[in-house]
Amino acid sequence: MGERQTALRPVEVDRAQAGDAAGVSSYTYFTISAPRGQVGANGGMACSSATHCLARFLAGAPDADIEAIRASWPDCPIGDGKPDRAALQDWLHRLPDLARAVLAIDPSSPPPAADRRTSWSAGELLVAEFPEPRWVVPGLLPEGLTLLAGRPKLGKSWLALQLGCAAATGGHALGQDVPHQGDVLYLALEDAPRRIQSRMRDQSWPATAQVRFEFEWPDLARDGGLALLQDAIEAGRHSLVVIDTLSRAVVFDQNNVGESTFVLSSLQRLALDHGLGLLVVDHHRKPAANAADLIDDLLGSTAKAAVADCVWGLYRQRGQHGAVLKVTGRDLDDQEIAVEWDRDTCSWQSLGDAADVARAEGHRRVLEALEALGGEATTTQIARELDQNRGNVSRLLADLVQSGKAIRGQRQGREVPYTLKGATTE
Repeated sequence: MGERQTALRPVEVDRAQAGDAAGVSSYTYFTISAPRGQVGANGGMACSSATHCLARFLAGAPDADIEAIRASWPDCPIGDGKPDRAALQDWLHRLPDLARAVLAIDPSSPPPAADRRTSWSAGELLVAEFPEPRWVVPGLLPEGLTLLAGRPKLGKSWLALQLGCAAATGGHALGQDVPHQGDVLYLALEDAPRRIQSRMRDQSWPATAQVRFEFEWPDLARDGGLALLQDAIEAGRHSLVVIDTLSRAVVFDQNNVGESTFVLSSLQRLALDHGLGLLVVDHHRKPAANAADLIDDLLGSTAKAAVADCVWGLYRQRGQHGAVLKVTGRDLDDQEIAVEWDRDTCSWQSLGDAADVARAEGHRRVLEALEALGGEATTTQIARELDQNRGNVSRLLADLVQSGKAIRGQRQGREVPYTLKGATTE
């Protein structure tokens, strides 16, 4: 068999970002000759935190955890803590998988989160202290798996792109300040680079946005795409990964509970293990335009929603600028947000709680009807003018009377007249 050359290349580290205390200026240079197909006994099997420590040790970081390295690889020739180039080269030659894993790590990056604990006693769980959940968009987009669904051509991809820019730059989205917590990986599997470029320009993206776009990706379930996605996440410092769309990223029977659970669970665990948000653009089934349940509206099995940590549903009537974004999740209250398409910024803008916005719009229309009817009219007359349900109009009139914008008159038979405040009637 021939030999494959793998090099631990010098990687310059910006001290302004890594901090002088990190003590990392560049990788120590090694060249590893690994026989093709050979896998060492320990290669690649240590926990990711220990691999990170090894990468920092090879880079010459004085704070590398030597004990963690020894615990994972007792035969690692680290001696008294000073890299022995010849000994390490020979050791890594026998562990090509480990060498590749080390190459994928930026030694200036923060260490990965501790291994996830899966077994607790009742007493341990009651006294344990857990960190607060991380949010990509505070109160709306948590870490974990989020599905963003809607009917085709309603603006889902525009919204996903908008969120990607905000997360990568520390911008503003849907009425919330979005903190910059890391980079963004964006799998734009339904669009060509030209279209994404055009949309970025329409949204006034800065060239400094830390977003990596990928326009082709192996199938997440069949062609090693999930492992490649994990490698990409671990090689960077990401706060958000966007997959647009689920149907393009992985081929599976979305009506099959087992397949849906397996695919979505794999994505969810990847997101939770790395403490990031994974936003997957999905579709609504055909009746969704007139439906009200964003869980039942998801295309395919409801098992998809059962796995997801959060579900967003975008509802918009064709030709209308306004829409409703419905949000539900494990760690947040159900929300219905009125959003409006802003042609100037090519992005969705939050108008506030959808019920409040609808009520305010109803008040405005009733006041306009009163004015059109001469400043005084009954509930029945206003309902007929607006082609609205009489009960709804009655509730809106009661709000207007309470706020002082309309005056309730004396009952005349079965009807009560209402007068627009300040109106003069004959």
